[in-house]
Amino acid sequence: MNRGKLSDRISVGGQPDDQDLKNLKAEGFAGVINLRRDGEPNADAARDGRAAQALGMKYFHIPVNSADPQRAQLDAVKAALGQINGPVFVHCQGGGRACNMALLATAPASGYGSQQMFDQAAAAGFPVTNPAFQQFISAVLDKKG
Repeated sequence: MNRGKLSDRISVGGQPDDQDLKNLKAEGFAGVINLRRDGEPNADAARDGRAAQALGMKYFHIPVNSADPQRAQLDAVKAALGQINGPVFVHCQGGGRACNMALLATAPASGYGSQQMFDQAAAAGFPVTNPAFQQFISAVLDKKG
């Protein structure tokens, strides 16, 4: 599984398997946020949720379409982060979508623009290359929409 650390509290990456979930729990992770949509290859949110919850971790499934990210989904990620006390692993299939949404959800309220987020995403190993996400990030952070 790809993995990048955004902060002491948030890591992002690709789809974890059962052993990855056990490792995350052993490292002290308290929750998982899954951004994969039903129908994606090897996506099974119900199974993943049962596996995470069986380990005592909170689990949230917030499907996000990379071609059309929505503010309601961003708000749901923010809300989920607020309900997890401790480190959180946010994932999608490969990690990019997770990185984008997690960084947006935790962006400072003032003085933080899209270029700073693009730089942070690249530093975490998940550069923002998706045009739809580039536009969404700019709309949210640069107040263009």
